[in-house]
Amino acid sequence: ASLTLGHVIAHALFHPSTAGGTLSDGQVDVNGHRYANKMVGTLHACVLAFVAVRCFVTTGFDLRAARLLEVPPLEHLTVGLMLVYLVYDTCFLLWRFFVLAPSRGAPERWTFGEHTLSVAHHLLGFVSWWLIYGGTGGVYWAQCIHLAELSTPLLNVRWIMIKEGITSGPLYLAGSALFLVVFFLSRIPTTAVLLYYMYMGVDKWPSRSIAWFQFMVTLSFWGINLIWFRGGMKLVLRALKGKSGKGKKEE
Repeated sequence: ASLTLGHVIAHALFHPSTAGGTLSDGQVDVNGHRYANKMVGTLHACVLAFVAVRCFVTTGFDLRAARLLEVPPLEHLTVGLMLVYLVYDTCFLLWRFFVLAPSRGAPERWTFGEHTLSVAHHLLGFVSWWLIYGGTGGVYWAQCIHLAELSTPLLNVRWIMIKEGITSGPLYLAGSALFLVVFFLSRIPTTAVLLYYMYMGVDKWPSRSIAWFQFMVTLSFWGINLIWFRGGMKLVLRALKGKSGKGKKEE
């Protein structure tokens, strides 16, 4: 409860009307809340990525099933932090779409990439991380997924650039290219390696049904990231051809 309240307070503090900032596209309140959400997401991602990298440096990401049921305190705490963030971010997305945007005269269009995949990603992730947090195994494996958060700050910087009208040129292309490289390296091959170890260690889980559920959730996570990566590549190629991209999925 305190972590959830902390996310809400951080959101309020990051809102431009509180921080004294401004946005340039006229939808000040809607975009102000989206900006706050991005800043909370960036702070959250930095914490999780730092612990995940630390875990990699200190333990080498030992993904062998023999360590399946270990519960290192700091890594276990980040699993709980991810649970809270998934609730916060899902509630914000739905509130923004169904309440905030329509009430400000700026209704959004529900899209597969930004809305459907994000909600599916968050709901599946919540159930998966809840099981891990509850002691069914996989805290070290969760850290491998937390490496994906390395790309989140770059995604949010790119979102701000687009909202400020920077949708082409060297700065936009460099930022987009860096984001895509980090996104690919932190999400695609790392998750593929994790899937291999999960498949090889299925019989070591206390519950075979939970083992297969976690494997299928991770496989879905991998597939969603492949779709998002493909969408990002299209936008960069469009920019290279001189067309203005309008943004990628909101993570």
